[in-house]
Formats: sequence, C-alpha cells, structure tokens
Amino acid sequence: MIYVTKNKVKWLKTYPNNNYGIEILKGIRWTCEHNPDFKKEYEKTLQSEKAKKERSERSLRRTRKNIQDILNANLDDRSYFLTLTFADNLQDYKKANEKFKYFISIKNKGVKYLSIKEHQKRGAIHYHLIVFDIAEKDLKSLKASWTYGFTHSKKITNKYPYSIANYLTKYFDKEKNQMVSSGFRVFTKSTNLKRPLKISDGVIKQVLLKYKYDVDLEKYDWLQHDYIIKNKGTYDLVIDFVKPI
Repeated sequence: MIYVTKNKVKWLKTYPNNNYGIEILKGIRWTCEHNPDFKKEYEKTLQSEKAKKERSERSLRRTRKNIQDILNANLDDRSYFLTLTFADNLQDYKKANEKFKYFISIKNKGVKYLSIKEHQKRGAIHYHLIVFDIAEKDLKSLKASWTYGFTHSKKITNKYPYSIANYLTKYFDKEKNQMVSSGFRVFTKSTNLKRPLKISDGVIKQVLLKYKYDVDLEKYDWLQHDYIIKNKGTYDLVIDFVKPI
C-alpha cells in the first residue's frame, strides 16, 4: 500500500489481518457480562489515573497524526497561520464557539481551514488556525471579518507537517488546556479539505503491469488519475481506476 498526498508519497508497512486484539476485547466484554466482580474491578481499572493518562496520550497521538495527514494533503504556497483573539476576556466556551462558527461558516463559507482552541494566560479563549489555498486579498477580507477582537497572520514557509502538528497540539495536555480537561472539542476542520490517498495493492499492480515493472512508484504521479475510492474516515482508500490506464 502507498500513502499519497500532494506533499508526500511513501510506502506503508502492511500486516496480515490479526484479530487477536478484537478477540481479547470480546473476552473482556463476555466476562463483564457474566462476572459482576470482574466487571467491578475492570471498571475501577478504567477509572484509574494511569488508564486515563494512557487514553489521553493515545488520543493526542491520533489527533497529531490526523493533523499531519491534513497538512500533507493541503499545505501549499497559499497557506497561512492565523490567530484570532477576543477583545473581551471571553472565557465561556459555548459563547466563543458560537461567534467562531458564525465567523467561519457564515461570513467566510468555503474557506479551507483547521483550528485549535486554547486559553490565553488571562483566561480568554482564542483560536489558532491554518488556512489553506487562500489569496492575499481574501486573507485580508477574512481577517477584517473577525469583528470580535484582533487577528495576526503569518505565511507558512516551513512546510514540515510533523513540527507544525507538534506546535499546534502542544497545549492538548489536560494540565495546560482547561477545555481538554472539561471534555470540550478543541480541534476542528472544514469539510472541504483534501485527504490522503492510500493506494491499494491491486491498483499498484495495474501500474506495475502497464510499465512492465519499470517505474519508480514513489515518484509516480498518482494524482493524475480519477479513482474509485472508499471513505475510510481520515483517508480515502483507492480500490480501482475510474478508467483503465
């Protein structure tokens, strides 16, 4: 399988189907249903601080990987960091979110973005965004439409998704972000962003046969084709070509 975005192409390690983990979970569920004492101890384990920390760390890794994938698929020469702050010391999540939704979904419908919410030192909520594929004049209009406070923007010149994702998620720790500890959603994105493609082995084989195996698959222009795809949540799985190559 090959991972493909506009900024990155790489081979992915594949493993044979292994249902070992699923069978363990099934066993735990069955035991919980039939053994009240086991269920009580198991639920106590899930509520332990160690278990909560492990779940939080897994969630952070998934979010960071998701952001890296979005950046790989969408970063271009018209991408910018954008910070939005409130003039008032607005600390109410729901009120802040209502204003942000009106700004991003009504005033600027169609803008491509991802956003992270966090608290400033004074306690006010503010937003870190990356906006993609936007002209300078449209960026100026976007900033002018934030009428609740202040904006700051910077063109992205360092196109390293790993470091950018780390920067954006550095405040996802519960001790650093009150919204995370309260269970609020702090990472959002627009629905019009491109997603990574994962090229199935069957499609790879068709390309190899066409070029009689004389082709560098990591330099091949995978984005030139139209594909039949399956939506897999955070990526699109390519299962065939729309037209034979």
